[in-house]
Amino acid sequence: MMENNELVNWQQVLDNYLLENQDPFAEPDEKTFRASSLGCLRQCVKQRLGLAKMDLEGLRNCQIGINLHRFIQTELALGHLPHPMQFEKKIAFEHLGIKFTGHVDCWDGHTIYDFKSTANSEFSMKYPTNKAYLMQLSVYAYALKAKRAVLVYVDKRNYTIEMKEIEIMPIEEIVKFCNEVIDYVKKYLTLYLDSPMVVMEEPMRFLPARCRLPNGDFGCYVCKYKEID
Repeated sequence: MMENNELVNWQQVLDNYLLENQDPFAEPDEKTFRASSLGCLRQCVKQRLGLAKMDLEGLRNCQIGINLHRFIQTELALGHLPHPMQFEKKIAFEHLGIKFTGHVDCWDGHTIYDFKSTANSEFSMKYPTNKAYLMQLSVYAYALKAKRAVLVYVDKRNYTIEMKEIEIMPIEEIVKFCNEVIDYVKKYLTLYLDSPMVVMEEPMRFLPARCRLPNGDFGCYVCKYKEID
């Protein structure tokens, strides 16, 4: 075996892995929405136009969250919980023509728990009404007929945990949002690209200069209230 004295660039190894394995966020058809993709009109439209790939900073943060979920669901779940719970419970249902899919982080038969990693749990608790989270948990609650849904914020810095019970939104309000996304995408493709509604498999490489995605304050941490295309 030949010796190799060259140091491994672990940052490059990690970043290459994240770029090669990121979720494309593709939906099977225009009427299907993953619960975890809801909340921001802008991001939902970007996903359906094939423009939702994250940068490296976003991918690194997401991987921390994925690792945290795995730890909770594999280590803490083994004999450390007060009663049996189901993890990554699959949900799928249709309401008023919109199909919802997803996986619930944790379900004990009464309450839904959804884990969110955060760099600042105090900030997350101060601003807990992220619309994406509210819609996501409300869809889960409707699917499982749950009466309670709880956000569990885990601070990445020190593993402190804060919990916030949310007010479950009416499913009709979420369906209305989904139809707004569908209508906007149809308008975008028809007016600017002269194309029928399709779920694009590859990101669009060229966009007319006049194309603009939804802009405004959607309460979205991905948009950070200022992203403009």
